Amino acid sequence: LQIIVSHTKDLNASSLILYPNPARDELCFRFEHTGFEPEIISISLFDVAGQCIETFRTSEHFISLADIARALYIVVIKTRQGTWHGKIVHE
Repeated sequence: LQIIVSHTKDLNASSLILYPNPARDELCFRFEHTGFEPEIISISLFDVAGQCIETFRTSEHFISLADIARALYIVVIKTRQGTWHGKIVHE
C-alpha cells in the first residue's frame, strides 16, 4: 500500500500545463504564471489506485510514454520549489 502525501508550498495547480492530453508517445509540460522557472527533480506517474508506475529523473520538460500502459495517470512533478500535480490520459 502506497499513500501519496503532498505539500505544495502555495503552488498553483493551474500553473502546470500538461500537453497533449490525451497523450500518445510523449508528454510535455510547462509552467505558467509562477514568476520563476522551477528546477525539476523528478516526474512520477501514479495510477488511479495511487501506485507509482514510473519515476523519471530528468530536468527536461517532456517524458516518453512509449513503454507505459494506456490508462489515466496522476502526474507528480517534484521541483526544488515544491510539487505540482496533474492528470493525463495515455491512449
